[in-house]
Amino acid sequence: MQGVSNVKAYSAFDRLAAAALPALAADLPSRTTAPPYVPPAPVFTWTGFYIGLNVGYNWGNNDLTLYSNPLYAGYFPTGINTDSDGFTGGIQAGYNWQINQFVLGVEGDWVWLDSGKTGSATVAYPSGYPGAGIGGASVTSTGKIGADWLATLRGRIGYAIDRWMIYGTGGLAWGNVNSSSSLSASYVNTTGIATVDLWQGKNDDTRFGWTLGAGVEYAITNNITTKLEYLYYDLGSKNYVVAGGTLPASAARAKMDGNIVRAGLNYKF
Repeated sequence: MQGVSNVKAYSAFDRLAAAALPALAADLPSRTTAPPYVPPAPVFTWTGFYIGLNVGYNWGNNDLTLYSNPLYAGYFPTGINTDSDGFTGGIQAGYNWQINQFVLGVEGDWVWLDSGKTGSATVAYPSGYPGAGIGGASVTSTGKIGADWLATLRGRIGYAIDRWMIYGTGGLAWGNVNSSSSLSASYVNTTGIATVDLWQGKNDDTRFGWTLGAGVEYAITNNITTKLEYLYYDLGSKNYVVAGGTLPASAARAKMDGNIVRAGLNYKF
C-alpha cells in the first residue's frame, strides 16, 4: 500500500511540475533574433551644385524710334512696331545653400532667342505740301530689332517646403542685339524728275542690362528637380546714325526688353 501511495505522490508532483513549466519558460530570455536596424530616410536638402536645361517662350517689347533731322522734321514716321516673339532654349547652372527653410543661391544661364521682327510705316503727302514736290511724296520708315542670345547671372532667394521651393531672382543680363533701320522717300521734284532718297543705318553689339523674375521648383528625386520660371529682362537702348540720301543724316534709337516663360530640368550633385 505504501508503494501505491508513493506512485500517487509522484504523479501529483509530475502534474504540478508540468503546469509550472510554461510559466517558467515565459520568464526565460527569448532566443528570437531582433529585426535589423533600418536608419530613417535622410531629409531632403536643396544645398548643392546643379546643372540643367531649359526651354520656353520669349516675347519682346522692342521700340525703334527715328529722329529726323530738323530740316525735315515731321516728314518721316518716327515710331515703328518691331515687337517679336518666339521660342527659346538653353542651359543653366548654379549652387544653393539651405538654411532651415530658406534657400540662398546663385545661378547663371545662356539661352538662344528666336527674336527679331521687321516693321514699317508709310506716310503720303499730297502735292503742294511744303517740301513734298509737285507730285506729292511718299515716305517709308523701316526697322528691325532682334537678339541672337541672352545670358544672365542672378541671385536667388527661396522658401522651401520639403521638396517644393518658391523663389525670387534678379541680377545682371546681357545679350547680342542687332538693329537696323532705313528711311525711304520718293517724290517728284520741282523740275518734274522722280526722285528716291534712301537713308540707312544699323547697330550690332553686346548690351548689358538687368533681369528680374520668380519661379517654383520641385525635387522629383534627391538628384533631379524641375522648375517653372518667369523672367523680365531689359537691355536698354542704343542710338545710331541713319545716313545716305541727299539730305543730312538722322538718328535712330533702338530699345530692347522682353519676357521669358520657361520650364527647366536640373541634375543636383
